[in-house]
Amino acid sequence: MLRFRMTKTGATIAGWLSKLRPFRALVHMRSETTNRHFNDRFSAMIGNMKDGVIVSGPEGVTQWNRAALALFEINEEQILRNEPYPPGWNLTSENGIVLGAGELPTLQCLSDGVPISTVLGLQKPDGEMVWIQTEVSPVYAPKTDGRGQTDALPQVSAVVATYRNITEQRRTFERYELAMKSLKLGVWEWDVAADSITWDAAMSAMFGVEPALHRVNYYFFDSLIVLEDRDGVRSSLDQAISEHRDASFEFRIQRPDGAIRVIRAETKGFYSASGKVQRHVGVTWDVTEQREQELRVLQASKMSSLGEMSAGIAHEINNPLAIIIGKSEAMSSLLAQPTFEKTTLSRHIEVIERTAHRIAKIVRSLRTFARDGRQDPLIPTSVAEIVNETFALCHSRFLNSGIDLTLGPIDSRLLINARAVEISQVILNLLNNAFDACADLAEKWVRVDVKEDDGFVEISVTDSGAGIPPAIREKMLHPFFTTKEVGMGTGLGLSIASGIAQSHAGTLSIDAADPNTKIVIRIPRTKNQSSHSAA
Repeated sequence: MLRFRMTKTGATIAGWLSKLRPFRALVHMRSETTNRHFNDRFSAMIGNMKDGVIVSGPEGVTQWNRAALALFEINEEQILRNEPYPPGWNLTSENGIVLGAGELPTLQCLSDGVPISTVLGLQKPDGEMVWIQTEVSPVYAPKTDGRGQTDALPQVSAVVATYRNITEQRRTFERYELAMKSLKLGVWEWDVAADSITWDAAMSAMFGVEPALHRVNYYFFDSLIVLEDRDGVRSSLDQAISEHRDASFEFRIQRPDGAIRVIRAETKGFYSASGKVQRHVGVTWDVTEQREQELRVLQASKMSSLGEMSAGIAHEINNPLAIIIGKSEAMSSLLAQPTFEKTTLSRHIEVIERTAHRIAKIVRSLRTFARDGRQDPLIPTSVAEIVNETFALCHSRFLNSGIDLTLGPIDSRLLINARAVEISQVILNLLNNAFDACADLAEKWVRVDVKEDDGFVEISVTDSGAGIPPAIREKMLHPFFTTKEVGMGTGLGLSIASGIAQSHAGTLSIDAADPNTKIVIRIPRTKNQSSHSAA
């Protein structure tokens, strides 16, 4: 039989253990004190939260804070009776469906242990709605039978629910939705790295696709753009991304039903600290009717301009016709002689040929000015060609009225991506305005200049007027603003001209620094120099 004997060492250990007992008790007491202090601080923190907090177990509510009572307009007696909101209030889902007591998020979380995040509506008897963002999280505890753990799987012992009053945010969002709906604006967000575009319902309606299709990619978006406009849209976005700036552009789409619509877009980019693009957020709106109305006004304006220029155009054509007739008669007389010099005949033919080309240029300019160029693609075009053809249309009108019209030198290599018809119309509109502005001045002159500036082509029209007062200058580009007498103008000329410049990724502005009246068109110079021969 084995026996144990207390050794000196054993007695020493036993003595140490006897001394540790009161120390253990002290540690346990300090631990309880620490836990109590922690619980007190935690309770104080929950009590001071602006969000409502309610802790519920299987038997009902166990804890709450003052914010929860204030939010639901109830007292402690009501919450202990499991009345989470006053009698007569209706609990609704976010889409307005009335929920029963068994559909409370807290009961669902207690039942299945799945966290819930939802928006609830509380409708008061007077019809007022209180919107609440609700977050419900389960608290787990191991299953026991009172004598020890009997099941390793945890069970939901309670749920913690937080409530935040979002009524004001909800009303703001509803006002925002109403404003967006009334303005017919579509909102989109493009995750550039993931190539994922999120559309709202207005975007889907605008592009004529299924309302449920709110997540698309760039390929799908690009497929809805009219073929001739795709490169321009992509170029505008790429340039905005590379230069870290906002973008504004206009393009046509073809809906699945075949309808063609004109869309205007404004977008803002967001970038990482390293400068890498993350996303672009933008709005679009349908400007088809606006552009059609502008076209009707523009056509009326063009017909009026043609009427004003008719005398000058007739003079511009009659002069070369007189030269052709005169040279033809001289040639007939020359041929009637028994002998004649071939060099003399050759000179007459050369003059006739040069004069006929002059007439052809005027007719070509008229045809360009009169036609509708909205559907033309943006292609590399010689600035010299556009300006010279426009200049030919109105030179005689200015000359006959005693207005000195001059054209500065133009680099024939300057190209812009443009619809030549529209740019010609803008320049002619500015020339007509300049004609009217200096018609009654003592000093009458108008000058057209073209130059390149920081990647842009600047076309400016300056007249001898003494400039535009600041108060008027700010309104000049607004629709329907005009300084002309009643019946002399609609006020849409500069507004439409500015819109055309913007559709070419450019601007139209008034140079306030010039002592005279100077209007400037700025359009990006095309980098594709090989696709078009210089004029």
